[in-house]
Amino acid sequence: MESSSDRVKVLKLLDEHTWAWRWTGNWPLLDLVNHEKEMAKISGFTIKYYADFFNGPILSVYTSKDEEEEANAIIKEKYKLDPKALFKPLDEFDRRYDADIKKLHEISDIISSVENPNPKSLTKLFKEARACLPYNIAIDQYCGYLESSLIPILKEYIIGRLSQLNKDKSEVSLYLTRLTTPLKPTEFSFERESFFRILGAIKSKKIKKVNSKEAFKQFILDDLELKKLVLAHHEKFNWLHILANGKPQSPEELYNELFDYMYKDREKYNAEVTALKRLLDGKAIIEAKETIKELKPNNQMLALIQGLQTAAYARTQTGVVTSKSTSFLVPIYTAVAQRLGVSYSELKLLLPEEIIGLLEREGSAEELVKQRRQLTAYIASEYILSGADAKVILGKITEKVEKKAAITEILNGTPASLGIVRGKVRIILNSSQANKIIKGEILVAKATSVDFVPAMRRSAAIITETGGITSHAAIISRELGVPCIIGVENATRMLNNGDLVDLDATNGTIKILKRNCKQ
Repeated sequence: MESSSDRVKVLKLLDEHTWAWRWTGNWPLLDLVNHEKEMAKISGFTIKYYADFFNGPILSVYTSKDEEEEANAIIKEKYKLDPKALFKPLDEFDRRYDADIKKLHEISDIISSVENPNPKSLTKLFKEARACLPYNIAIDQYCGYLESSLIPILKEYIIGRLSQLNKDKSEVSLYLTRLTTPLKPTEFSFERESFFRILGAIKSKKIKKVNSKEAFKQFILDDLELKKLVLAHHEKFNWLHILANGKPQSPEELYNELFDYMYKDREKYNAEVTALKRLLDGKAIIEAKETIKELKPNNQMLALIQGLQTAAYARTQTGVVTSKSTSFLVPIYTAVAQRLGVSYSELKLLLPEEIIGLLEREGSAEELVKQRRQLTAYIASEYILSGADAKVILGKITEKVEKKAAITEILNGTPASLGIVRGKVRIILNSSQANKIIKGEILVAKATSVDFVPAMRRSAAIITETGGITSHAAIISRELGVPCIIGVENATRMLNNGDLVDLDATNGTIKILKRNCKQ
């Protein structure tokens, strides 16, 4: 809870660490998950010093670089001793997330079947639901640390081997992407497979070109087979991009997307189908095996490569698990909100422990909700401040993190999905702005997550400030067949909406051809 002395303690804490921005997205306070214990079990270390700032539902996360450096040192040391043991925690991922999702589904069904659950039952179910969340978040974080610690080792190895094999150094990015692509399809791939199956069924009906989305939708509704396919797809996948706080895809949005791919996005359609087939037909596995055979890594390096492939899958799939979990949490959160006399969105401004306390004493959440409508800072899972105090804390940490960016016409980053594109820039700072992107623009973000995917599909290319070769932006861009450059420092500040750029995702460069002077 907030107290007058907390501001002084937090300011002192900020001075004791070096901070870095890590993520911004649609993630309210309630959706924060205390995963320190689970992280310790998985990794052997904990990351305690987070600085989280909430402006309504939009979260900005800063972390202690000192802690991150310690974590990276631990991982590198473990790699030297036993690389297989380093990745062993990932062996349980599919089983554990299946169990957590099954439990959440059961809780959702129980709540949906009871008209007015009493506070005691509601508290018990709320606690049980929250217990299903830490493992997935911990795995996501762990995979991020594996990447930041070990990808440089793999890259250095590839550079050395290509030199020994008298290969061109420009092929490093190609080898790196081949060796870090997930070899197992995620839910995103299965959704696209279903989506393109519907498009194939529509084409088989020899539909004449229609002039409106409404006429296209009516054609589907009039055909029993097509209608059944579309409704089944929507029921199965409408939750996929909600992450922690988004909205499920509406049937209308699905019809519109089918129309766009059918009549407007032929090039996009072909690129996605090719990338999807490569993954689902096993070509990605064949390419990875052939690359490994060519490089002839020793057992330690082979364990690193195979472990990073597993981590790339797990890290992408954690976003899927978060979205599915959120869809099952809606009934329990709605019931709790009604019991506390607040709306669903207002409930999300509170911490889980605050909600439990209010349920147990049957208190009112009104005063807390009023405070949290202001800017709120949550520091090290201990201090929470709102309003003026939060503004002071945010100002302090921003001052420590942000560096003045030098003006330049060429930006550099790491190639994550190869290709060359010319297009106009669209800055998307969080997923709530994603609907602003126009087909063919180059999406520029600090980072992406599952709720960015609809915007990523409309993009000609993707640029992110942070993330590595197994980050969400990197993996999804490869699945979409879209060029992507990651790790472009200050990209959201160096580029403006409407800037015309040449993006070379083979060499990792962005050349600004024409600035948008209207910005």
